[in-house]
Amino acid sequence: MIKLSKTSKMPCKSFALPVSKNTCIGMLDEHGKLKEVCSGCYAIKGSYSWRSAKALRKHNYEETLNNLDSFHDDMINLIKKEKSNYFRWFDSGDIYDNDLLYTITSICRLTPDIFHWIPTKARELLDQDLWEKLEALPNVKVRYSSPSVNGYYESTHGSTVIQNSQKVDTSKIYVCPVGKDKDRKSCQDCRACWHDDKVIAYTYH
Repeated sequence: MIKLSKTSKMPCKSFALPVSKNTCIGMLDEHGKLKEVCSGCYAIKGSYSWRSAKALRKHNYEETLNNLDSFHDDMINLIKKEKSNYFRWFDSGDIYDNDLLYTITSICRLTPDIFHWIPTKARELLDQDLWEKLEALPNVKVRYSSPSVNGYYESTHGSTVIQNSQKVDTSKIYVCPVGKDKDRKSCQDCRACWHDDKVIAYTYH
């Protein structure tokens, strides 16, 4: 059975995998070096380093590797049981192969009343037709992450990272309130990651 995560920031449950070259296939650049944005990965710090959290993510990875059919059905049941219209994929890890991409597309299609946010660095590494089918679903927002921590992004990117107090073009970029406001610790009523067509900028931490 798949195990969902609940982070303090999020308004909903999420799905997580371990951080590794196997599960974060977009973490390296074309020269085989760790991308700048991955060098300060939050998913290896704090509560993510707890033994119980590591065990949960390892269990989920094994399930996706060995039991994709069960993973598919378990995820649909778990998502439908949640008292939320929102779901976040991959607060740790990423879509790592085409089979998982296909399966997640099916899960999202069969939970049409749930808004799914899917951050990824693997957008250019897997089957493009499969990505397009996922992105075409009206209840899905795929955000292809920029490798930068200085606000750089290209037209294909749906998110980037900025430095504290960095000025941005707010006509094109929505700055996540968490980080922008040092006293704010959670999404509260913001759902921009699921709905906003602007690039979302997260403050580096």
